[in-house]
Amino acid sequence: MRLGYAVGSKETVAAMAAYASWSNTNAAVLAAAAASLADPDLVPRQRKLLNDTRKWLVSELTKKGLRTMPSEANFVMVDVGGDVTPVIQAFRAKKISSGGSSRRSRTGCA
Repeated sequence: MRLGYAVGSKETVAAMAAYASWSNTNAAVLAAAAASLADPDLVPRQRKLLNDTRKWLVSELTKKGLRTMPSEANFVMVDVGGDVTPVIQAFRAKKISSGGSSRRSRTGCA
């Protein structure tokens, strides 16, 4: 399930509206979103889980000699030191999602 949202000034939100997709949400996602709004502890709990998981992952990658780019998001960019195509293919074979693109392939980050 995935539901995105944006926060911004009235002008920014109006400009972004032209790119919005209004038909990619289903009833289950909307029900889950409504339920999450009723749980005041959800955001702090999920923020802690996300931050703790990212810190653990970066620590484990660092132990293996890999460098990561600083991140406060729900993803980590890893410098694999070369062409990331084999890494992305290995991830896909294990059904691990990665944001690898041709641009990242050239920069050696996955």
